[in-house]
Amino acid sequence: MAIITGRNSGVVSHRAADLGVSHVFQGVGNKRDVAAKLLEKLGLDWSELAFMGDDLIDLPAMAHAGLTIAPANARPIVKDRVHTITEAAGGQGAVREAIEFILSAQGKLDEAFSPYLEA
Repeated sequence: MAIITGRNSGVVSHRAADLGVSHVFQGVGNKRDVAAKLLEKLGLDWSELAFMGDDLIDLPAMAHAGLTIAPANARPIVKDRVHTITEAAGGQGAVREAIEFILSAQGKLDEAFSPYLEA
């Protein structure tokens, strides 16, 4: 998992650290280029990338990603160009919903939930 954002925020850094996200890029003007470099570094292809975005700056990267997701409160132009839209808005559980969507499609959701469901 990675965070690529156009903003610079200590809150993002703190949240990423809490979640164990090691690939964090802030103040990014061209998300497509950053994503391309990260994919190359990790030995992955665009088809293996799920990209979530909500604004115009996200569209160039989304045009190449294998799976594109927008939160419920994304700009309409973004929602028109993605594979799926979360029910949750950004900042209200949209990323969690997207991760659960991916895990479910991979048949891994029950396994991910099992530690929390065992009594």
